[in-house]
Amino acid sequence: MAALLALFLSVLVLPSVNQWFTTQMTFNIISDGQLMLFIPFLVIVVTFLAGFYPGLILAGFQPVLALKGKLSQQNIGGFNTRRVLIITQFAISQVLIIGMIVIAKQINYSKQSDLGFDREAIVLLPQPSSLQVAKTLKNQLLQIAGVENVALCFAAPASGSSWNTTPRYNNNIEEEVFRVSVKAGDEDYLKTFGLKLLAGRNLFPADTVKEFLVNETFAKKLNLASPLELLGKNLKINGNMSGPIVGIIKDFHDQSFHQDISPVCVFTSPDLYSTYGVKINLGNVATTMAAIEKTWGKMNPDQVYHYEFLDDHIALFYETEALMLKLIQAFSLIAIFIGCLGLYGLVSFMASQKTKEIGIRKVLGSTVGQILWIFGKEFVRLISVAFILAAPIAWWLMNTWLQDFKFPIEIDAWVFGLTILITLAVATLTIVHQSLKAALVNPVKSLKSE
Repeated sequence: MAALLALFLSVLVLPSVNQWFTTQMTFNIISDGQLMLFIPFLVIVVTFLAGFYPGLILAGFQPVLALKGKLSQQNIGGFNTRRVLIITQFAISQVLIIGMIVIAKQINYSKQSDLGFDREAIVLLPQPSSLQVAKTLKNQLLQIAGVENVALCFAAPASGSSWNTTPRYNNNIEEEVFRVSVKAGDEDYLKTFGLKLLAGRNLFPADTVKEFLVNETFAKKLNLASPLELLGKNLKINGNMSGPIVGIIKDFHDQSFHQDISPVCVFTSPDLYSTYGVKINLGNVATTMAAIEKTWGKMNPDQVYHYEFLDDHIALFYETEALMLKLIQAFSLIAIFIGCLGLYGLVSFMASQKTKEIGIRKVLGSTVGQILWIFGKEFVRLISVAFILAAPIAWWLMNTWLQDFKFPIEIDAWVFGLTILITLAVATLTIVHQSLKAALVNPVKSLKSE
């Protein structure tokens, strides 16, 4: 019955799963031979795993005690097994919850931290035309109400499309031992993307490579006492691109938080421009975007128009982490649900075992709250033991995962506190009905129970 229900639910939720995880999975049990073999195999294995322990217990009954009706909990066993299973279930749930919180926190930190440049309200458009057409379109885009700045460039300051090369500094014969991230952009590159100029001046308009801007990390790689020492020095990259360093820009994250900040150089090179960076005003985005599309289409009638917001582009850096977060969220809900089923079964079992005890306590004056604590202290104890097991495991797992980031978050104590509160809250909701039912029963009925 469970297998049939699972098949039905699988077919039902598959479209949502495909949409959630951007997959294209199909479900066809008739044509999928592996699935046809797997389902009966799964039924057999689960049946065995679920039934072998009760089978062993039943096989170990002493017939004399069974026939005399003298079997006790000690004879039957199982209560401690229930506890172990519930502790295991909630330990798994708590590990997943801690992982979910840490991953979400790291993703939010990566998305919301200051990257050293402006990523809000910047639209990236393709530049498929000649340089003359590109400059004309740039001027037309600047005439649109709602467009604040436009830059022609190879790519945004942080982009998956990166170009790295070994520089030659100050006319040295030998190339440097580090590689520099190359950014081609016109004189409006800094203003459009909000890059901060610390010293020197901006690039002058030019149709060739004539001068360079470099970042602070470039100076650190050269072991210079101050970035100001770079000004006026000659820089040569890619064998034939040469010119003086005219400005120092503040460090910015040119890649995801998985990598360190790279040494960067920015220069004008119209032959390399393939992208428009358009800074827009968020006051009337729909009208502005429609005007941009119309203007772009007039200048590029044979090209397909498409655009991308810079913040969406940066979010792609963390696509794997976002998918992992979705998976952990799903598995956390499933693990918590299974743990609650076990806890509900345990409380139901306790209620039936303690029926007379509850009746006697009520006759002697125990309140409903005191009766509820009989059940409450049991599940608090189990969840606390589960947390003691889960916390160090989760801490080790997430610290290992965070080592993949050059700019990781700290795992704060509140993450563990929130996890135990969530678990206790869910457990309380699970057992409250059965506990209240046992606590409110008429003591006369309780004392008559066998």
